[in-house]
Amino acid sequence: MAETDGSRAGTWVGGLAREGYTKSRDRLISGLRQRMVDRLSVHKRRAADLATSVASALRNVSVEQGDDKEVAALHIMAADRIDDLSCFLRASEMDELLQKVERIVRRQPPAVLLGGTFVLGFLFARYVTNFSQGSPKG
Repeated sequence: MAETDGSRAGTWVGGLAREGYTKSRDRLISGLRQRMVDRLSVHKRRAADLATSVASALRNVSVEQGDDKEVAALHIMAADRIDDLSCFLRASEMDELLQKVERIVRRQPPAVLLGGTFVLGFLFARYVTNFSQGSPKG
């Protein structure tokens, strides 16, 4: 009977240790997640502000350059879509955005890959263009 009581006590103590570890781990993960969400929220606000600025610039370019009606309409349409994105970013909570992004990535991985490749190619082209314009011509 003494062995059985000792086994039960060991099992009980081991269970408490595992429970304490699990609670500590969960608190740590929850804290890290909250910090990540807070930082992403700051970037989300910046992205929304940037989108608003880009939409405004598109509208201004269309008016200042006196583009023909078709080009001006495309500029206005693009500016409206970018404004929609800005409004969406401002209205959405970070958890909701992360869930939507995760669903899109899971449903359409090839589209995400192609979109990411396009964005990286665009950024690389901008970098190369800026680099070549900054180099001395000889």
